[in-house]
Order: sequence, then C-alpha cells, then structure tokens
Amino acid sequence: MIIDKVACIGCEACHPYCPVNAIAGADVEGKQVSEINQDECVECGVCLRAEVCPTDAIWMPELHWP
Repeated sequence: MIIDKVACIGCEACHPYCPVNAIAGADVEGKQVSEINQDECVECGVCLRAEVCPTDAIWMPELHWP
C-alpha cells in the first residue's frame, strides 16, 4: 500500500485501520503526513477498503511476484 504524500493531509484517520501498525505520521518537507512502512506492510488493503481517507491518498500499487 502507498499513501500519496501530496494528497495526504495528515489527519491520521487511517492509522487505527492497519492491523500491523505499519502506518505512522511523518514530516515530509515541513508537512505532517501519514506514511506506510513498506517493510512492515503486508498489503492486506484494510486501510484502503475502510474508505476513511478524505482525500483518497491511499492506493495499492501493482504487485509483481518473483
């Protein structure tokens, strides 16, 4: 899962929906946004399917399997 840092307003509404706590706040160029730790994310899509993002900043990239 990826959060678009330009579209994200840092409301943190998505944080409680991540079952592995991979979403956290981050300071990007002086703007507070939410960010997904790619090492912890299991691509379950709960944050996206919850539809809590007011700016639709969460999206699932195309996954490539080895």
